[in-house]
Amino acid sequence: MGATMPSLVEHAHGGRTPAPLAWLLSAATALVLAAAMGIASSLRAWDDKRSLHRRLVRTCAVVAVLCPALAAARPAPLPICLVLVVLLAVPWSVAVTRRATWDVRP
Repeated sequence: MGATMPSLVEHAHGGRTPAPLAWLLSAATALVLAAAMGIASSLRAWDDKRSLHRRLVRTCAVVAVLCPALAAARPAPLPICLVLVVLLAVPWSVAVTRRATWDVRP
């Protein structure tokens, strides 16, 4: 994802992100989310807190599917970055919220 940043800055004045750049950035984001799903399912804690991790995997999967949709829309460079940051924040928010409420449960 970081490799796309110089090109995004270069095209910052454009109304739309160039297609190869949008697809590369979105695919890299989806790949990070897929890796997070794979890592979560391989954790030893997966069996101990199965509902916590399953929700996280489902959330990552939904967000990973939204990434190519964003690439297809090809918004301007700043909005595509902001939307991807928000999309990456969704699984983290779910994980933190679920984890915090998990510890409170009896």
